[in-house]
Amino acid sequence: MGIHLNGTAHAKKAIRYEDSCTESTKLVSVVDRDKKVFSDNEVPSTELSELVPVAEEDKPSLKRRKLIFCILLVTFFAYGCGVSIPAPFYPREAEAKNVSSTTIGFVFGCFQLVNFLSSPIFGYFLPDIGARVLSISGILLAGGSSFLYGFLDKAPTPRVFVGLSFLLRCTEGLGVSALTTASFAIVCSEFDTRVAQTYALLETAVGFGLMVGPTIGGGLFEVGGFGLPFWVIGGLILLSGLIVMVFLPKVEDKVPGNRSRNTLRLLSSPLVLVSLMPVFTGACSIMFMHPTLSIHLEQFDLTAFEISLFFVIIPVVHVTVTPFWGHLSDKEGAQAPILMTACIICALGLLMLGPSPLLPGLPKTVWFTVLSLVVFSLFFCCNFITTMKCLVIGASEVGLPETLSTYGIVAGIFNSIFSIGAFVGPTIGGAMLETIGFEYSTTVFAALFLVIFLALALVFSYRRFKRNGEKLFGTSHPHNNS
Repeated sequence: MGIHLNGTAHAKKAIRYEDSCTESTKLVSVVDRDKKVFSDNEVPSTELSELVPVAEEDKPSLKRRKLIFCILLVTFFAYGCGVSIPAPFYPREAEAKNVSSTTIGFVFGCFQLVNFLSSPIFGYFLPDIGARVLSISGILLAGGSSFLYGFLDKAPTPRVFVGLSFLLRCTEGLGVSALTTASFAIVCSEFDTRVAQTYALLETAVGFGLMVGPTIGGGLFEVGGFGLPFWVIGGLILLSGLIVMVFLPKVEDKVPGNRSRNTLRLLSSPLVLVSLMPVFTGACSIMFMHPTLSIHLEQFDLTAFEISLFFVIIPVVHVTVTPFWGHLSDKEGAQAPILMTACIICALGLLMLGPSPLLPGLPKTVWFTVLSLVVFSLFFCCNFITTMKCLVIGASEVGLPETLSTYGIVAGIFNSIFSIGAFVGPTIGGAMLETIGFEYSTTVFAALFLVIFLALALVFSYRRFKRNGEKLFGTSHPHNNS
């Protein structure tokens, strides 16, 4: 069908949509200023860009996403630097003020405990506060706490020192909890088709921060003493907060929904519950190594510097393989094999690390310890990256809307489970080391991963059976492919 429009030589181009027989398919016709007539299927190639206004609308959307992603990368790198700073310097200063090792452990542990308690609260109230405001508040609070750490050595008494340490560690935990909860919700909202891949790249930025932070801090400590590392890194975090304040766009939530009911609906999903198990066990196992691995390595007569290199192995491998696993985890149906394989490989790495008494033929050497840490690290990140994708799928399957409110709840629960695992790991690590030894302790964590493997196999097998039945009767869920 042709279209003829009357007008002057300078008349604007007109676009008209014609309905097909179902009135759902639209065809575009263009008439230029010379009154040329084109049929619906004979559009000049030079006018194609004008026929797809959606592509023009996608340009600012793409720029927006790139801007958000770059801002989050800078922020997470700074956050990684800040988190890694206290470990090399704070214990030495605390011991100089006659603070016990138990108290030092509680100071470090309260960070994760505050994360555990506050993450679900921040996730619940995220639509009211706003993702942008929560991100800015979190990073400024974390940066300010890190900066004030540099004045702790001026505390007049051990009691004041400990009290201020707990206060600053708790406020830093609140800041990090707010930042990560809001950021993960933004990732799910803005990068909904590439949640795992985007989250993996942010984890890579954190990994770089964890590696670079102590190195920078060590040099600054040699130059300016206890305070300088915290002032510089804290200033870097505050600067990234200003960048977020200036450039981060506002993220709207159009459908808040019933948040209390949505939280219960999310936790009613078997996929969500079973996916949170690797998060807890992964965080618990990695944090267990912090107070115990160095003691285990003393049998090899290594120097302090050589022992410190063992703690770099996991972050280096983590940073290297995380983008790959993130990309793969976004593939349809890839979540089940990745998570189940990760549990097996992590269990194997822990059995090698002991080495476990269940495998008496394994050697107790430096090179084998290095190999076991590499094996463990190869799939370790899957416990978190792939799980985040499973949580988003689970939320969709129980009928939760794809809104910032839903993603805030998802991020809050994820951070809370990770934090409680990171708190339990070092807390029970010392007790396990004293009672059953390092070899049996790693065996216990390996057994936990194997139990989770069985739980994952059961849930994913049921989902596969259910999906086959739905396909048979034509009721398949679009997201039920993990």
